[in-house]
Amino acid sequence: MPLILPIVAATAALLAPLAQSTADVGHDTPTTQSTVVSVGAASVSPALASGSTVHTNRPLVSGKASGATQIALVRGNELMGTGVVQSGGYWQLNLHGTLTTGVNHMELLAVTPAGKVTSPYVLTLAPASTGAVRTATVSTAASLGWANLLTKSVTGARPTVDGVATPGARLELRDSLGNVYGAAVADEEWDFRMQLTRDLKVGANQLVLTQALGTQSGYTPVQIVRAG
Repeated sequence: MPLILPIVAATAALLAPLAQSTADVGHDTPTTQSTVVSVGAASVSPALASGSTVHTNRPLVSGKASGATQIALVRGNELMGTGVVQSGGYWQLNLHGTLTTGVNHMELLAVTPAGKVTSPYVLTLAPASTGAVRTATVSTAASLGWANLLTKSVTGARPTVDGVATPGARLELRDSLGNVYGAAVADEEWDFRMQLTRDLKVGANQLVLTQALGTQSGYTPVQIVRAG
């Protein structure tokens, strides 16, 4: 059985209440140290280093991200997994997608108060000839993906807001009555910019960010605070 780095085991223990079943998960010892990616006051550090070789197509991906609130792992336009940063900055991804045999070029995305932090992340899935590929049990069903606003506070009634969402998805910002405040389409870099077409009230605006792509759809509750 491949050895598991002590740092991965420690991180998994800290996140035990959130951990998905990992009875069948295993990976090799990374040949490089975990890379810390920083933007402003935020940093993202995966416990399983980029460049590692794994023997399961759904490995445990976790780590620490100071200053971030949400984490996602993407491969091109495909959302591989998402997670919420917990107390102390610890996070663990619930994987929806699976690695393919060979080198998988991916990115870790983190939402921070300063904006989106993007970090290249590469894992190599060993072929069956050098180790049996096992599938970990995952209870979370696959979904359209990850969407959120990066803009949390504004000064005008109809500002332009930025966010992240599945590439190609159509985004709409709505209130509880279904009134549309703006619409946009996410680009290939998981970014979107939306010009609001309906006035925000002064103070906290509780809204819903919807996204649709093909036959799939999803929503995320969001809040925008307009200064008086």
